Order: sequence, then structure tokens, then C-alpha cells
Amino acid sequence: MELSGATLRQVLEHGVARSAEDAEPGRFPQVSGVQFTFDATRPPGSRIISLTVNGKPLDEKRNYTLAASDYVAIDGGDGYAMFKGTRLLIPRERAQFDSEVLQAAIMAKKVIASKVEGRISAWTRIKSRRPIAIE
Repeated sequence: MELSGATLRQVLEHGVARSAEDAEPGRFPQVSGVQFTFDATRPPGSRIISLTVNGKPLDEKRNYTLAASDYVAIDGGDGYAMFKGTRLLIPRERAQFDSEVLQAAIMAKKVIASKVEGRISAWTRIKSRRPIAIE
């Protein structure tokens, strides 16, 4: 889908809106190509304190391409209603299942090795208020 930078910020704010209140918030975002830091002590809707896309600061007026599951992107699951009205680049009936995309990636890569990339950081309540990696 294609969405504005402002909508992308809304998506991420929604994803971390219950990060302090719930031990395991189901709507917490999993990202690639995005790096952000949030402060769970701030009020929901204003928790994102830094946000980059592909290493560059988010431009709220620019359009970005995003891949997401039907449940979230089309059905608005987990409260992601801000996706309604975004332009789908691949119609639902022509889209691959995420399991097919994963299988193709594994077959192409042959070796999958996990690593910490620092995509998501959260401010802690420790004295120095330093960020910690969430991945």
C-alpha cells in the first residue's frame, strides 16, 4: 500500500500506544526499513521521539510504500483504522500469502541469521533515561 508519512507516524504511534500499559501489546509494530525510538512514559499519540525511513528523517508529506497483512491493512485489525483509504498497490485477490513470501525469501537466501539491527528503541525509566533495543 501507499501511505503518507503522517499516516505512517500515526501507525507507529498506535502500535506503541499501549506499550506501557500492556505487558504484551498485540498491536506492537514489527518493522523493516524503519528505525524509531519511543518513550512509553509520554501520553499515547506522542510517544515516538525519533523516526527514520531508510536512514532518512520521516517526511510527513511524502508517500511511502508499506507491506502489511490483510488483518491489519485491510481489515483494520488491532485497531489500525488509519489504513482505511490508503491506496493498495496490489489488490487483495492478487497478493501473495505472507507464508509464500517468507518461503521465497528463505529459498533465495539459503541461510537466515538473526541479528540485532536497532530498528526499535524504547526509553527506560532508569536514572539516565537511555534507550534500549527492543528487537
